[in-house]
Amino acid sequence: MHHFNETEYGSTMTRKYRQYEALICKAETLCRDNQQRPSKEEAICYRNALKVCEEICALNLSQSAEYNKWRLRADECEAHAKKIMLALTGTGNQSVSSPQPNIEQKLKPSDVGKKQKIEQEPKSLDVGKQQKVDGHRQITTVESGFSTKWAEPPELKAEMIEGWYQQQPKHDFSKVSGMKKFKEDLWKIVQNAELAEWLETIRLQSRNCLFFYGPPGTGKTFIIESFISELMSKKGYKYLKLGSSDIKSKYVGIGEKILRAAFGEAKDKAPCVIFIDEFDSVCPNRANPDAPKNARTLVNAFLEAYNMLEKSDHVIVMAATNFPNRIDAAVLDRLEAFFLPLPDMESKEAYTEQHLAKEIPFAEDLTTTYIVENLNNYSFRDMEKLFEGIKHEIISDCKNKLQEEGRIDSDTNPKQEAGMIDALLLERSVVLTKEAFDDARSSYSLSPKAEAIKACEEFEKMLSEAKNN
Repeated sequence: MHHFNETEYGSTMTRKYRQYEALICKAETLCRDNQQRPSKEEAICYRNALKVCEEICALNLSQSAEYNKWRLRADECEAHAKKIMLALTGTGNQSVSSPQPNIEQKLKPSDVGKKQKIEQEPKSLDVGKQQKVDGHRQITTVESGFSTKWAEPPELKAEMIEGWYQQQPKHDFSKVSGMKKFKEDLWKIVQNAELAEWLETIRLQSRNCLFFYGPPGTGKTFIIESFISELMSKKGYKYLKLGSSDIKSKYVGIGEKILRAAFGEAKDKAPCVIFIDEFDSVCPNRANPDAPKNARTLVNAFLEAYNMLEKSDHVIVMAATNFPNRIDAAVLDRLEAFFLPLPDMESKEAYTEQHLAKEIPFAEDLTTTYIVENLNNYSFRDMEKLFEGIKHEIISDCKNKLQEEGRIDSDTNPKQEAGMIDALLLERSVVLTKEAFDDARSSYSLSPKAEAIKACEEFEKMLSEAKNN
């Protein structure tokens, strides 16, 4: 008996899975082209898909979860094939459509060769047209043009899948402060014409998942969505976004269904990018005793969905987390990691110039350099909150000055008031002093990030050791 190593097993499973998907797709196409009338060719497709399922089961005799999943698919394929042949021969009383327990419908002679609708669709899924295809509902929302075959009753609704689609983010690379080398690496991806070339540009030989990690507030989501915005405007990509809240559910197994549906949707609507936030909750380390009960099934579902992607599919997966050390090792092996640390001096200087110095005049005793040098352990989010507080105080000072001069009162038009405040700032009648900055900084409480920093440091160390070995 041939014993597969991990690489051979993964390659074989991927090939078998694609064979299965191709046969199911062909069967669905035949059914659609024949206007739902059964055909021998459709039955043969399901018979061949059954054989593939049985071959996969034989590869997973020691993995009960995987075996049971493919055993169920094998049974479904066999049921499809039997019902089709029964309808063709007119000797049975079962419908050609997907099997439903305890529901039968006798075919009239005039109805031989026609599929019968034998199930009542839940109203919660009545978004548009619905059709049962290989155990999944084909749903088309007329209003938006959204369509998917990945909705599964009763937990995974069409509205949920449609909600994953996002509008183009309003920010782009021009709004990202500093991180020049980082932006250049990502920009190369946008500039190249073919996905395979894009991935090779940043050393992604077989991976199409970009993984971003770093402490909270370092701009992971911002730069990811800036990158996505570039992909959407320059390459016509669609954007799907999933968070841990989308994956978590009171229903057993819904998280796995969501992952499969999201990846399938992205393939169907390619070119497409999937952004998964809080990735450590989606693919938790199975070896961790504190991992959730469904950690194994979630990770397996992600790997199964991810492994069906090819570079030619024009699907990019992007993921982000504050705690990379909590992610399963098998998943990490398939990712290209990008570390976003706390901003360096250059990035803090660029951010200060863009978000503070452009809006508020500085006194002669205050410089950008002084500000940056006194922002140790500040993230971009911390800087944003600090600067917003400073700007609020400066505007309050402007209002007080205008009130003292009798130029505004409670009846003053807000637009006129804003114009007079802008004039004071342009005239440098009100400025940010060194003392005022120090007072604001001393009263600001840094967001806690020590645990995340430690996690990122441990992860970096692990990556370094792996590269050296």
